[in-house]
Amino acid sequence: MIRGLLIVGFILGGEVLGQENACYTTNRFEYEHKVLEKLVFLETFIAGANERIAALERQLQDT
Repeated sequence: MIRGLLIVGFILGGEVLGQENACYTTNRFEYEHKVLEKLVFLETFIAGANERIAALERQLQDT
C-alpha cells in the first residue's frame, strides 16, 4: 500500500513539475515579470469571479 502511494506521489509530482516551464530563471527581471503577470491574471480572474457570484446571488434573490 505504501509503495502504491509512493508511485502515485511520484506520478503526480512529475505532472506538477511538468506544468511550469522552468523552476528558475537566470534573469531576475524575467522572473519578477512572470510573477507580476501571474498576479495580474489572478486579480482579474478574482474580479470576474466576484462579478459572476454577485450576479448569481441577485438571480437567487429575484426568484
